[in-house]
Amino acid sequence: MKDMSLVLEVFEAEEAARFLSALSIGLLISVQNGTMSLEEAERLLFSPRNSRILREKGISPELSRLVMDCCELEDVLSLVPSEFNNSLQMVLDRFISFLKSSKVRETDLNFLEIR
Repeated sequence: MKDMSLVLEVFEAEEAARFLSALSIGLLISVQNGTMSLEEAERLLFSPRNSRILREKGISPELSRLVMDCCELEDVLSLVPSEFNNSLQMVLDRFISFLKSSKVRETDLNFLEIR
């Protein structure tokens, strides 16, 4: 397997929050559809560590809270599995609301680099 690095560099907190919100929506839909496990989504983004880093970097406190809410989905799944789909949908809806209400940045800059 060839070594590869995927680097995302987003220069503004608002744009970073939009990008992470869109990523979160995709992860949650993948979990919802059974395409991805919750464990994998947690490994990719939904961890207390990542929530803390987002907060420390000055990215939206609301986004940081939403990431933490995703961390709690594992508890729902293990303690009250019958509520998991409803809880997942509620967090998904909140990410969608967040993305809809956030400011779109007009730019020509690309921030994805594949090495």
